[in-house]
Amino acid sequence: MSELCIPRALDRHLVSTAHAAATAGDFALGAFDAVVEQITLALRDQGAGRADVEAALRDAFAGLAYPYQRTPVADRYARLEERAVTLAAGAAAGRG
Repeated sequence: MSELCIPRALDRHLVSTAHAAATAGDFALGAFDAVVEQITLALRDQGAGRADVEAALRDAFAGLAYPYQRTPVADRYARLEERAVTLAAGAAAGRG
């Protein structure tokens, strides 16, 4: 697989929506879900398979969650990562 790239604008939106969902609560989950779906579509358009998309999201979350690893927010980031992977898998299944 060639180098995959989460588009810069979507990366920024992922950072902001993940932070909002992790720190401010569930009201931000709708925006987070929408960004994850857009990232999944963008990566699929680059030729990524399900495993590639999952790996890209896990890599992104490794960086997103790092500053919070020793705080109570770390658990929330872990749950958001799993939510993102689940959403990506559902989007992949939906596209056939």
